[in-house]
Formats: sequence, C-alpha cells, structure tokens
Amino acid sequence: MTDGTFDNSDAKLFNAVNCNNLKLKKPVLVFNSVHAEPQFPKEHEPFTVYFNFKNIRNVDEEEFTIRMIIENKEDSSLGTDQEDQRVSSLKQGATGEVDLAFNYGMPAGIYVIDAYFDYYNQIFEQDEDLIHRHTSYEIIVG
Repeated sequence: MTDGTFDNSDAKLFNAVNCNNLKLKKPVLVFNSVHAEPQFPKEHEPFTVYFNFKNIRNVDEEEFTIRMIIENKEDSSLGTDQEDQRVSSLKQGATGEVDLAFNYGMPAGIYVIDAYFDYYNQIFEQDEDLIHRHTSYEIIVG
C-alpha cells in the first residue's frame, strides 16, 4: 500500500500460482511401454504381455482397474476375451506394471490387446482427458 493505493499484483501472482498448483494436483496416468516375453511366441507357446505405466503428477492415486481386451485381428468369429486387474494404489511419480499371461499360448494368428486405465472410473478427475486411458499392443503368434 502506497499513498492510499493498493498494489494487488502480488495477490494476482499468488492466486495464479495457487491455481496452477491445484491444476498440477490432477491425477494423470500414462502407459510407458508394452512388451511381450517372448516377443514372437510360437503357436501354443506360453507368453506374457507386460503393460508399464506411471503416475506423472504430484498426487497419490487410490485403487483403480486396468481392463485388457484380447481379440484375434484376423478372425473376429473367435470373439474377444477380457481380464481386469486391480491396482491397489500408485504413489506420485511411481511406476507400476500389470501383466497378462497366456500360460497355454494361443493359436497362430495376429492378436490385438487393448488396455484401458481406470475402466470403472474409480479415480476422480476434473478433466477426464488428462488421463491417457488406452494403449494397444499387437502380437504375432506362430
């Protein structure tokens, strides 16, 4: 305050910083990578697909579900299969992994595995678009 006037530039700056910090506290999950072991399984050879993900904001996450949907790209008559895996929590900045094991392998073909974060919308976000919710992995068997 000088000469009966109030300089509120500091207050505006403070409010802008606080609003930015609030925005940064929105939870955001991203898939980092997807890979299979072995990378090119033979027909009916067991294999596992690993989905790695990270919480890239500064807020711990509570429980959420990742849904994986498997489909044969060449023969839709085989239908789809799905598996849900629960992630109990994920600390700020932490990484996690879920895997989908095919203990008996698969018939020869090209398969697509789609993975979706927070399938049951358990995590509250002010902006749902901030979560990179989906990734796909294609694997050739045989």
